[in-house]
Amino acid sequence: MTSYPTEEEAMNVTGRSMDREMKRRLRVLTDENRSLREDLERRDAKIQDLCSKFGKANSRIAVLTATLMESLHYQWKSVVKEKVAAEARNMEEVQQLRVQIANIGQLAAADDNEYAAARINELDQMVGRGDDRK
Repeated sequence: MTSYPTEEEAMNVTGRSMDREMKRRLRVLTDENRSLREDLERRDAKIQDLCSKFGKANSRIAVLTATLMESLHYQWKSVVKEKVAAEARNMEEVQQLRVQIANIGQLAAADDNEYAAARINELDQMVGRGDDRK
């Protein structure tokens, strides 16, 4: 006679199969979870590394910007200083021209040369106005 398992025995077999399947699925999910966690940790480490590199680069940019600003400020001061010096030289040259014009004007007046006197007056007016036209 063939013996069939009782309902209770059938449930135990089914339960054990289900337990094995559940344990297998749990292992798979645990492995997947571990893999995802490791991947997340790698990405987090990479993000931290990039943040560190960005911070260093940002600091370098700030230092370079400050250096460039100092350089530009120095250049500006040099240009202004050169401009003032050039203006002073020009004023000296203009003063020398005025003296020469006055001396030549005295010579032209002593010689009664009307053309020379008119030309000297024209030059004197141009130098007085700072006019550089011919």
